[in-house]
Amino acid sequence: MKFTVTFQVFLKQLMKFSVRCLTETLLCFKTGIHLDGRKLQVTLALSREKTKKMIQEQKTVQKEYGDKRNLYLAREGVIISGSHAAVDLSKEDILKRERAEAEKKSKLKNPNYFVSTSRYVYM
Repeated sequence: MKFTVTFQVFLKQLMKFSVRCLTETLLCFKTGIHLDGRKLQVTLALSREKTKKMIQEQKTVQKEYGDKRNLYLAREGVIISGSHAAVDLSKEDILKRERAEAEKKSKLKNPNYFVSTSRYVYM
């Protein structure tokens, strides 16, 4: 019994060592590992505790903002007529921005539309 327990511990330590050596080797090569002409991305798997922690953090962020469609981002950068930012804009530009804002509001009433967190539109 004692032999199998120590052998299992030895195997676990050997696996940790081999994974560490493999990742260090991969970092040394700039080209990486290729299999059938495709580059493989090798990363270490997360432990269950780290995975649970990451999921919990994502849930708290979603609760903080209150929606999954990122509607809080729809109000970022909006220039309202009569504000300090709209002083230098022409009337046509302000009207164009108001029409775009109205169109955006009407689209976001539909639950199938959402605001992307990674794409920005510059006007």
